[in-house]
Parts: sequence; C-alpha cells; structure tokens
Amino acid sequence: MKCEYIKQNNSRCGANAMTDSKFCFSHDPDMEVEKSIAVLKGGYATKRDGELLPPVKLQSINDITSLIEDTINRIRTEPMTHHQANSIGYLSGVLLKALETGELKEKLELINGLILERKSQKKK
Repeated sequence: MKCEYIKQNNSRCGANAMTDSKFCFSHDPDMEVEKSIAVLKGGYATKRDGELLPPVKLQSINDITSLIEDTINRIRTEPMTHHQANSIGYLSGVLLKALETGELKEKLELINGLILERKSQKKK
C-alpha cells in the first residue's frame, strides 16, 4: 500500500506505507519523535571518506576498460565514495574521446601521407 499523504502540489507521496499505517515513516504523525531522532542520527553520522587511490597510466582503450572494471568492482565490494567513482567514470570517458581523436588524427595523417606519396609517384 502507498502512503496517503497529500503533498502541497496535491499529489500523493508515493512511498510505501508502513505496516499497520496509512502513511510512510516520514509522514506518519505517530512517528514524529522517531523521525526527529532519525534526522539527528543522520546528521551526526560519520561520513565515510574514500581511500586514496594510486595513480594509473591510461594510454589505451584497454587501460580505460580495466580502470572502469576495477571501479565497478570497488563500488560493489570496497569503501569507495560514489563521488570518486563518478569522477573516474567521467574522466575515463573524456580520456577515451581524447584517445579516439588522437587515433583518428594519426590515421588521417597516414592517409594524407599515402595520398601525397601516390600523387608524387604519378608525376614521375
């Protein structure tokens, strides 16, 4: 059953109601004291700092694939903050694009070199 609380915009809360109640934990008037205690506990809870990670050398798509795989596994098994994981994922994407651009530039230079070489051979 869903919470029956009506928000200011006249829509229902939508959270699951607690057992034996029409409301969720946040909106049940009988839970005001418990809600206040929970809010205080959350404010005093120690924030989990992420661990320092060693630098890695990223020069290929395989390097980035390995880093993303490691990041995913750390998120699933170790105390890494989501901020660290998001930063690594975002920066890996940027680096992938840079590497792809560099590879395309090298290929274009090679193709241009071959075209110039063929043109010079035709003139002979």
